[in-house]
Amino acid sequence: MNSPKRQQRSQSKLFINQICYLLISFNVGISSITSLATNYLFKDKFKINPATTTQILFITNLPWLLKPILGIITDFIPICGYRRKVYLILTGVINSMCWVLMSYFTNSIANVTFLLTVVNATLSMSTVIGQATVVELSKEKGSDSKNLISLYSFFKFVGVLCSSFFKGFLVEKFSIRVVFVVASILPLVLFVSGLM
Repeated sequence: MNSPKRQQRSQSKLFINQICYLLISFNVGISSITSLATNYLFKDKFKINPATTTQILFITNLPWLLKPILGIITDFIPICGYRRKVYLILTGVINSMCWVLMSYFTNSIANVTFLLTVVNATLSMSTVIGQATVVELSKEKGSDSKNLISLYSFFKFVGVLCSSFFKGFLVEKFSIRVVFVVASILPLVLFVSGLM
């Protein structure tokens, strides 16, 4: 029979995991806050037409096709004994660094394409981790699994709504560089959730 202390620890771990996957889903939603600034960067600075911009964005979004492989990596290649925690911390830090670099080193299309590809790779990996956490929690909670999936989707769309509301405002009131600096702060949510 489980002792009350063990049950309390289990409940605490469950609660922390729930907070973690909600932070991940919110971050995935709000990550599109830079899309308008990126389009302006291509249009105004590099004078690229919409067709070429679409081709570049296709390349930068290729890491989303690697989600199954990223899931296998996080499940079967632990770092320092952790399967997901360290990956979350790394994705948060790398994503943040990429946006800082985007703020100051957008001197070539190749640089921007590479940085946006890395950003999408880190977002793809954090999404895999968030979805895996939902699956694990639904196994532990049993009948509440539908609620977990709904909560994950809800927080993601709250992030999308915040992003939709603020991206136009930020581009209008500030420079593109400021938008990228703001974007560099947001992935720290992944860093924090990895520390939990």
